[in-house]
Amino acid sequence: MVHREGATDYVSSLGADVMLPLTDGWAQAVHDYTNGRGVDVVVDPVGGPASDDAIRVLAMDDKLLVIGFAAGGIPTVKVNRLLLRNVGVLSVAWGEYLNKVPGSAALLAWGLGQLVSLGLKPPPPQRYPLSEGRAALQSLADGGVFGKVVLEPQPVARHGMKDGMKAASSLTAVAAASASTTASKPTASGTTPTSNAIGSPIAFSGLPAKSPSMTY
Repeated sequence: MVHREGATDYVSSLGADVMLPLTDGWAQAVHDYTNGRGVDVVVDPVGGPASDDAIRVLAMDDKLLVIGFAAGGIPTVKVNRLLLRNVGVLSVAWGEYLNKVPGSAALLAWGLGQLVSLGLKPPPPQRYPLSEGRAALQSLADGGVFGKVVLEPQPVARHGMKDGMKAASSLTAVAAASASTTASKPTASGTTPTSNAIGSPIAFSGLPAKSPSMTY
């Protein structure tokens, strides 16, 4: 399912068998394509009203994976729909899982390595100098990023490190304000706001260990 016009070519390049727009009637389009059977797994980073239809398109005995809430609203689940078709809803909390399950980081890293060896090609990060942090955040908010954004501070002398730290802290404040504004917009989904408010990770490259970092 694609809701951003600019994402169509990118999703197609990943080898998707079919792409359907995330518009009214998308659940029926899924049933039509699967000859009424439904799908095995729905990965849902959107939440909101789309979650109801995400459950409806599941085949018998299959699962909805909850990743986040890009639409801004946290949905409720009518459990009778789960019971009638033996379907399940499973949360996928990456950070919490790594914290609670010893050894999971190494296992998941191995699994990702296997996917890469089989041909998975994550999009290259889009890089901005730290001074253009506002433009980077705007690109995220506009849905123009597939993958990650990296902010690269310019080399500074040791005596200028405090100024660099002030710039990073200022950008953190800008990001928080942007997240608050964007989260109020009803959107549909990838790489717009998710369980994070903007939707795609943004990271600092080359800052010292104690510098602030952001993930949205």
